[in-house]
Amino acid sequence: MAIGIFTNNLKAQILHDTIAWVSVENPIYYANPYNQFSDDSLFNHILNSHGVVYYERALPFAKNPEILKIHEIRANVALYQLQLTLTETYPGAFVNFDIFEAPVESNLYDPADWQWTNLSDNDTLNDWLWHLKKIDADRAWDVTLGDTNLVFAVADFYMDTLHPDIKGQLLLNYDPHQPSYVYNCDPILDHGVAVAGIFSGETAESGTTPNGSYASIGFNTRFYFYNAFSSTNYLLAKALHASNVMGAKVFVSSAGGALASSPSVGEKLIVKEILDNGTTIVMGAGNGPNGTHNNRPNNTINPEQPFYPFHPAHDDRIITVSSTGKNDRHFNGIYTHSHYPEVDLCAPGYNVGLISSSDCGTNNWPYIVSSGTSFASPLVAGTASLMYSANPCLNAYIVKDILKNTTDPILDAGSYDGLLGTGRLNAGNAVEAAQGMYSTGLDLYIKDRKDDFGYSGSYPWGWWFDQSPDIWVRNQRCKSSA
Repeated sequence: MAIGIFTNNLKAQILHDTIAWVSVENPIYYANPYNQFSDDSLFNHILNSHGVVYYERALPFAKNPEILKIHEIRANVALYQLQLTLTETYPGAFVNFDIFEAPVESNLYDPADWQWTNLSDNDTLNDWLWHLKKIDADRAWDVTLGDTNLVFAVADFYMDTLHPDIKGQLLLNYDPHQPSYVYNCDPILDHGVAVAGIFSGETAESGTTPNGSYASIGFNTRFYFYNAFSSTNYLLAKALHASNVMGAKVFVSSAGGALASSPSVGEKLIVKEILDNGTTIVMGAGNGPNGTHNNRPNNTINPEQPFYPFHPAHDDRIITVSSTGKNDRHFNGIYTHSHYPEVDLCAPGYNVGLISSSDCGTNNWPYIVSSGTSFASPLVAGTASLMYSANPCLNAYIVKDILKNTTDPILDAGSYDGLLGTGRLNAGNAVEAAQGMYSTGLDLYIKDRKDDFGYSGSYPWGWWFDQSPDIWVRNQRCKSSA
């Protein structure tokens, strides 16, 4: 477990519960500098399997023989499971196991954008980018700033190609599916600009000069933009085009769709083909009863359902996202956004800072605050883009699995039992997990728990409660393995 304490300059003081002192009562387990840890091979194996990287006498300069028994253990994961293993495997051999938190200053990645560098911990609406701090975006950026060689796609309404936080990220100034549709800014319908900004508005690397002042989860991720101002079937065609023709790894739509659907011919097959390509689909859950913008009181019976054509009934690899606020609650004090059993996870979606193009191409692009699952879903999609950048061997199934099993708790989840997914997005956890399970060849491993992603840092293993329900074959289709 790591606890991040943020200061005003966003340098994190991280407390690691990965160091312990223990009194070793049996000399066979004393540290031996000429062997790996000790002279006992089984004991050495246990230390290795629990992520131990250091095992030595803590105070070798002491004179008292009881003090000389004290050994220091350091590991790259929490040591609580090792404590249980040693006390159960070697009764009486290891006593006074004292795990302590060691503060280590960690300079997490800081973009140069003004809105990021001026973030504070104050609970104000002017704290535009609180959502990035909430999901540990800077920890994700420590792993990757995004791969400009990968392709991603956003489908929404209208685009301002001149916006300083958009123009460097947008790959074409027209709809790739309809090249004749050249984007012209609409000062009233600038929803797509806001969504694209959340997903991958320009984010300036440390030491550079930004064009705008915003920062986004996708960082260097660039994207194609599809005009979604058309029928549900047309939206499906654009998603298939993004996947099959443009090679998009992530397709996110905050443009809605139909709630009650008579599926078109081949609709389910088209969705399956997109996902089989390895394209992750992310969709907002909706903003209130029946997915409308008429947000309902907290105690209203829930009548909601996911949107078509990107409905989990077509394929359960689709990711459906609802909202939480700055206080990690789904209920914002007045209303909630949509919640229902098909929701996979939540992300910040209330009073989120956005870019706007309401002045359309002038030198005064405003920044606004708004709410909606339209802005929660691109946070998840942008995190997925970083995951693919950290590990090109991922697919839609594994991306969803990692995202759902690396979340943080939602504080009022008990009031919406089974309707909010697994928790609130943690981009740092998700990207680290994606990187940790990177493998370019055929790789078999036993998945012991939902949060087991096949690498030593994914969780602390414990033989007394772990089970092995299945064996995964991961990354067998990875193009990097060719």
